[in-house]
Formats: sequence, C-alpha cells, structure tokens
Amino acid sequence: MVRVRFARREDPPGPAETVEELFDRLLELAAWPRNSLHQTWRPAVDIFEIDSGLMIVAELPGVHEAEFSVTVQQGRLGIRGVRRPPKIEHSRGALQLEIEYGPFERTIALPNDSDTDHIEAHFRHGLLAVHVPRQRGGRTIRVRPASEGEI
Repeated sequence: MVRVRFARREDPPGPAETVEELFDRLLELAAWPRNSLHQTWRPAVDIFEIDSGLMIVAELPGVHEAEFSVTVQQGRLGIRGVRRPPKIEHSRGALQLEIEYGPFERTIALPNDSDTDHIEAHFRHGLLAVHVPRQRGGRTIRVRPASEGEI
C-alpha cells in the first residue's frame, strides 16, 4: 500500500479565498505558489464616502514609506510598492511561512467629480489614508444666441 502525505490546513478555506484562487488559476494571475517571496499580494483597502469626497485607507503593515507610491492617472488612483521579508539573523530556516511578501498594486477608479489636483495622503502605523476631495460646485456655461449659419 502506498502512503500519501496529506497537507492539512489549520482553517478550511472560506468561499472568498476559494473563489479568488479559482480566478487566479483560470486567469493565470498566480505565477508563483502561495507564500512565495516573489508573488504579488493584495493589501486590504477600505473606501469611505465622506462629506468632502472619498477617504481611501490601505493596510500596508511592514511596508516602509520609501517602498510605495501613490499616483493618479486617467481617473484612477494607484497604490504600488513592495513589502520585503525581514532579515532574521542566525536563522536556521523557516518552520512556518504565512506572511505574504513581494510587490503589490491596487487600482481604484475615482468618481468623475474628483478633484485630483488636491488629493492628500498620510501614512502612519502601517495605514495609508488618501483623501480624494470632490470638486466644489460646477461651472456655469454661458449660453449665447446662435448666429446665422450655426447649429
């Protein structure tokens, strides 16, 4: 009889994790196995609607301020960077690896009325908070009578 070693997980996968892994396999987005030092991980992001616009909070524990950037391009807010593994002195090897390291990227579509010239970001204790204000008011368009040959 052949014995097969069974890799048991501590917690059964939740529906969201199972679906995410399925899409990763179907779309070939998972280039490396889970917990590899080269994989892309997805930091958690919360988006709140506030009186003055949006507040976007990204969870970036273990990421140094110099290791990420926030950009705005074509109505999208991009958060990109890398979380590097810690250097453990005198380590004889890992016994368990659960923390994901490597490059990350999150892109958030902004509402059409976002004032992208006045976006502010703050980073503290591993949380990035980005305030995206809305444009105040609108612009009044002057209507003039059409001259001959117009319209």
